[in-house]
This record gives sequence, C-alpha cells and structure tokens, in this order.
Amino acid sequence: MKDLINKYKRICCFALILLTVHSLSAQTIVSFDTIAHCMTEQLRVYPKEKLHIHIDRSCYLPGDTLWFKAYMVNMSSHIPIRLSRYVYVELVNPENETVGRAKVRPDDMNQFHGYISLPEGLPGGKYALLAYTRYMLSEKNQLVFKREVCIAMASNWETTHLKACSKTSSHEENTELQLQLWNNRQEQIQLKKVKAVCDKGKAVSVKLDKEKK
Repeated sequence: MKDLINKYKRICCFALILLTVHSLSAQTIVSFDTIAHCMTEQLRVYPKEKLHIHIDRSCYLPGDTLWFKAYMVNMSSHIPIRLSRYVYVELVNPENETVGRAKVRPDDMNQFHGYISLPEGLPGGKYALLAYTRYMLSEKNQLVFKREVCIAMASNWETTHLKACSKTSSHEENTELQLQLWNNRQEQIQLKKVKAVCDKGKAVSVKLDKEKK
C-alpha cells in the first residue's frame, strides 16, 4: 500500500511538471507574438526614413557643380514616404571637414533635387557625400546615407585641342574629314577609338591612316 501511494505521488509530480512546462511555453509564445505586434505597430505609426542619392557623375574637378537627386523611402518596406520637410546633403573631405552643403525640399514626385558647388582649389582625393534628415540624427542608430565621391587634381587633367578639316566631293555624297588631337605641350594624341555620326543621325564608317591618326 505504501509503495502504491509513493508511485501515485511520483505520477502526480510528473504530471505537475508537464503542466508547468506547457504553461511556460504558452506564455513564451504569447510574449513573442506580443513583441512582434508591438514592433509592427510602432513601425506603422512611427516609420523610419531611409535615403538614396544619385549623382550626375562619379568624379569631379575643383570648380565643378555636383548635381544630385535624393529619394526618401520607408526603411522597412522601401516604399516612398514623405516625412521630413528637408534633406541635408554634405560633402566631406578626407580630414572629415565639410566643404559643401545643401538643404533641399521635395518636389511633387517626392524627389529632392539639388547641387553643391565645389570650391576652386579643392584638393584632390576621395570625399564622402552624406545625406540625412533631422529625424535621422535624433535616432540612436543614425541611418545617414554615405557614398564616395572622387575629386581629381586639376593638374592631372589636360585640355585637348581638336583640329579638323573636311572635304566634300562634287556630288556631295562623300565627305572626307581629318581629325587631329593635340595636348597643351603641342604633342599630337593618337586616336584610339573613333565614332562618327552624320547630321541625319546615321552612323558613318571611319578609317585610320597608317599612322593611326
């Protein structure tokens, strides 16, 4: 009889443990669902911004104008949104100094168009283009857009001089065009690749002479 009672107690204890584990598991599932729902609701009520920027080219010279177009989207869904009134764009040099800044508002298509004038005498190097809103700066994890921009040394660029002369046949069907390229040191530059288009938009054949000029 005593053994039967002890066996019954063990069965009851085991059943109680199973019920406790099941109860804790159910509470954990509810807790996860609640957290996920709260996060989804927070993103819906307080969506986070994310910026993308396109620029007109990847490399510039001092004195050039850097044209840009920015897009604002929802960080989670990547759907265009319009929350902040302004987008701030900065050009930062390798020493982390701001050398240009722009403040732009969106147009009817929710695009931010603007430009930054590059100062004359700007040293060459790899610069950083930053884009952000005031809302982004207030976040703990700042989602500031950043991309690299090349500023070339002006001394590394040469002016190319073009000399051209044309000769048209009597029937005005064939035209001979001679092109010569010269640098600042009066040295002739060889033509490596030539493409010609006539005034009517049709491509024409081009031949190089024996000296590849």
